[in-house]
Amino acid sequence: MTTKIISRMRFILLIGIVLSFTNCIDDEYDLSSGINTEMSVGGDSLSFPIIQTTKIFLDSMMNSQDIQMLKRLADGTYSFQMYDSMQMNLGSIAPVTLSIAPISIAPISSNFSNIELPVFQLNPINFETLVNIPDFSVESELIKPIDVSYTQKYPIDAPSNIRRNTKSGSSKIKSENVIIGPFRKIANQSITELLFFRYPNALKRINKVTFKNTKVTLTFDKTNTNQLNLVSQSDTIKEFRIDFPAEYKITMPTGLNSRIEGSSFIIKNAPLAKGVNIFTASFYIESLDMTDYFQFETLNYNKPINYSIDYNFVGVTDDLSSLIGKDVEYNVSLQASPVVNDIEIETNSFNSDMKSGSISISKIIENIPTEISEIKTVTFEDNAKLQIYVPDPGLNPFTFSSGICQIELPKSIIFKPFNGLDTATNILTTPYNEIIGTKDLGISGLKVNKTIPEGQNSILISDELKYTISGISIGSQKVSLRNVQAMNNKIIKISGICSGMVVKDAALSTRRISIDLPQKNTNINISRFVSKDVKRIYSATLKTPSDVTFNIKVSNLPTSIDSVFFENYTIKLPEYLKFKTGNINNQNEVILNRGFKVSEGFSKTLTLEKFDFGATGKLLENGVFTLNDVISMQGKVYIKGTNLNTNELGTIEIKPSFQLSEISLSLIEGEIVPQIAPINKTIPLNLPDYLKQENTKLDLQNPVITIQIGNSMGIGVEADVTLIPKRNGVAIADATVNCHLDIAAAHQLGESTWSKFWISKSNEGVSDQYQPVIVPEIANLLKIAPDEVEIIVTPIVSGSRQLVDLYSPKNTLEMKYALNVPLDFGTEFNINYADTLISLKEKLNDIIKYTRQIEVIAIINNTIPLNLNFEVKPLNVLNQEISGITIESADSITSCNIDGTAQKSNLNLTIKETENGSLDQLDAFAFKVFATKSSTIAGMPLKVDQYITLEIRVRIPDGITINQSTTN
Repeated sequence: MTTKIISRMRFILLIGIVLSFTNCIDDEYDLSSGINTEMSVGGDSLSFPIIQTTKIFLDSMMNSQDIQMLKRLADGTYSFQMYDSMQMNLGSIAPVTLSIAPISIAPISSNFSNIELPVFQLNPINFETLVNIPDFSVESELIKPIDVSYTQKYPIDAPSNIRRNTKSGSSKIKSENVIIGPFRKIANQSITELLFFRYPNALKRINKVTFKNTKVTLTFDKTNTNQLNLVSQSDTIKEFRIDFPAEYKITMPTGLNSRIEGSSFIIKNAPLAKGVNIFTASFYIESLDMTDYFQFETLNYNKPINYSIDYNFVGVTDDLSSLIGKDVEYNVSLQASPVVNDIEIETNSFNSDMKSGSISISKIIENIPTEISEIKTVTFEDNAKLQIYVPDPGLNPFTFSSGICQIELPKSIIFKPFNGLDTATNILTTPYNEIIGTKDLGISGLKVNKTIPEGQNSILISDELKYTISGISIGSQKVSLRNVQAMNNKIIKISGICSGMVVKDAALSTRRISIDLPQKNTNINISRFVSKDVKRIYSATLKTPSDVTFNIKVSNLPTSIDSVFFENYTIKLPEYLKFKTGNINNQNEVILNRGFKVSEGFSKTLTLEKFDFGATGKLLENGVFTLNDVISMQGKVYIKGTNLNTNELGTIEIKPSFQLSEISLSLIEGEIVPQIAPINKTIPLNLPDYLKQENTKLDLQNPVITIQIGNSMGIGVEADVTLIPKRNGVAIADATVNCHLDIAAAHQLGESTWSKFWISKSNEGVSDQYQPVIVPEIANLLKIAPDEVEIIVTPIVSGSRQLVDLYSPKNTLEMKYALNVPLDFGTEFNINYADTLISLKEKLNDIIKYTRQIEVIAIINNTIPLNLNFEVKPLNVLNQEISGITIESADSITSCNIDGTAQKSNLNLTIKETENGSLDQLDAFAFKVFATKSSTIAGMPLKVDQYITLEIRVRIPDGITINQSTTN
């Protein structure tokens, strides 16, 4: 198509437009004058309508937004609603089964200590007999003291025994030395000693007499001779000797040149110095041996003791005249005082008196168990004995030479064979040479045959012992008289002591025999992992009751005893074990008072229903359930009266045991703290875009969030709920809402118990069965419209006691929530709605060719309680803002009247070109609608019948001028 043709068509179009808007033509224009090539259309302004709408109801406006969360309520109002649910399955605690092997308890052994017979102890046996030792004293004339003296004198006369020694030239006697002597004299003397003893009948002879310190002193006195004042002298004992009879023994000689030969004391060639007046020597008489000396009933000993002296003397004097008539003299004396020390005698044989007698033996045996009614015979342990003891009476050196000792022992004692004992008669015969010393007679038993009356615990054992000692004689002995003189009235003491009479066996008749069973403890040890979530268990109920069976077996009883009876035998069980009513007493004890057959044993079954650890509970470590406890047993058993031997009782053995069937825990009450992971869910909100514009604020009047949480567990839960509105993944500031919820535990385990919460600004309008949760800032959640809301629920277990069923089919927390926001806005409500009108270039191209300024007029009737403002930006085909165009804003769209009727608003937008050619680029308008509520209509709800009508016109303020040249 050529340019000329296009220009003509545009012209025709403009003519058509002019004809169509004749009311816009100024009266000054004169069309009858013809058409000029340049003309003005519109006068001061030229306008024409673009669009006229019918009523646009809010209902169709909402639906057109395709917002599923906007719900129309029954009264026609709109509410923003959102529903959803979530569920969390908690990991259940695996069922716990306790399998406990049968508990074998160490056997309880008892030796029937309560019927043990005491040790039998008979009174000691004591008797004695006198051994008559004869009197061996001798009547004697004691050896007389030795006291003899012999004096020898040699007269000095002239001239026979004097020789002169005259010096030359001297005629005077005085000056002459005269020799006196020599004198020599051998003298023989004798001493007679008499010993006489008269013997008693028992004394046969004296063999030897010993002396005690009997010293014989020899004195040689020459004092008178030394007083002659001789010029010199020489005197010598040529020999002195004293000869005792051969029966004497002498010892220990002293003195110059003295010695002993046999029974003689001799001094040989002993010079006597002039200055010594007295010379002494000595010896001792030790004994007198009479062994070979004839004796008969007396001892008469009389033998002389001879002694002799050989003395030699020579002297010189210078004054003979003064010595004439004087003597050379010496004296010899012997002195001794014999003392008898002991006498060895030889005795005749002699007899001791015979003696016989009897002794009564009686002894009360006490502390006999009351269970014994009769003791027949008793057998003792192997070391039971009667010890007969005869100490040495001190007869040594005498010994018995004949005779016997005969004892008739108690007939009730049963002796073992012994040398000299007739076990048939219990007579013990001991020969003379075996009387002294100890004899141990073994005792095997005792014939008792005593009945013990009811209520008594003792018996009297009585018997008799007889003895005879006859024909005892003592043989001849050589003894010391000193020893036998102290042996008068010697006593033979005979004693007998029974010992070791410990009962080994006894033939008895009994009444009831009780056996005290000592306390016996057995441990129950259980260690089983339950769950780390379980911190403490207060109680645990079993899925099905478990059997606890208590068994007792008895062995080592006499065959005559076929039944055993319990007497207050108490089984003490741990307090936390709870059994079926009637199984135990209030102290968790089983007390047995009944009998059972030995061949069958005893069995008792208890029904265990639960564990109950009381207010403090049982602490678990790392989820492990551990029990370390004790079952104790104590009491008595007894058997009824019977005939038996005690050795049949021996050691009774009682073997208790426990057996527990499988224990399955079902219901646990305790401190159970499962780790519940937080619930985190993001919910997208498909709000219209105009609510998401920048600076859009929704002042919601009464938003309500309802939350229902179903709990199928016996665990109370506290939950912190956080609602975080986000836009573009970023939390909106100051819009997060927090609340705290207390979720009840399930009333019926495995079935959900629902806790319902009404979260709002106030208590107004709370539905029945809901718990109000007041959150004043809840409107902040949607004040700035989010595109999603993140819900975080942080649950924690509440309380210190929880209840779980290990076999529950369901362990969940279910959560249902609803957001209900009536579109009822407050005075702070503010929204921004943005949109774009596109493809305007083709529509406005022909107009813009003739003007550089246009206006858009919107005529709006509004029954919606919203004030609307427009903001427009010019865009080119690239949706870029055009800088060479200015747009002046129009007035706002007024909201409906207070009564809800429509109110008309005219909005004018003036578009001017500030840079040439800018309008040619105009292709679209980007506009925003600012919606707010006025204070007068704040609180009015949005309803389905609210609407707006819209008429849009385009106006050219100064009209247009058409130049023909422009069409070509």
